[in-house]
Amino acid sequence: MACYKELLIPVGAGATAYTHRLLIEPSVQSSQAAHNGTVMLVVGEDYTATVTIAAVANFASLIAFQTAVKTLLTDSTINSVTLVPGAAVASITVA
Repeated sequence: MACYKELLIPVGAGATAYTHRLLIEPSVQSSQAAHNGTVMLVVGEDYTATVTIAAVANFASLIAFQTAVKTLLTDSTINSVTLVPGAAVASITVA
């Protein structure tokens, strides 16, 4: 039986805010899309997710994102992690 893990990502603020559930597979790769950018890429077997963080004054938001993915991939006792990015996640696109 497959073990599914998910990264819960709060998106937006106010009345239009929602939580996006992103499936994290054992083979997933994540990285910063461009040097000093605000876009993170998560590439799974069947999808590519683009996560845009609103404003990054420092790298804390990007480090929080990578840490959340790493925790899901390496800790067998948890199935879900909620991202606390420090800066608002502006949008998520999954293709």
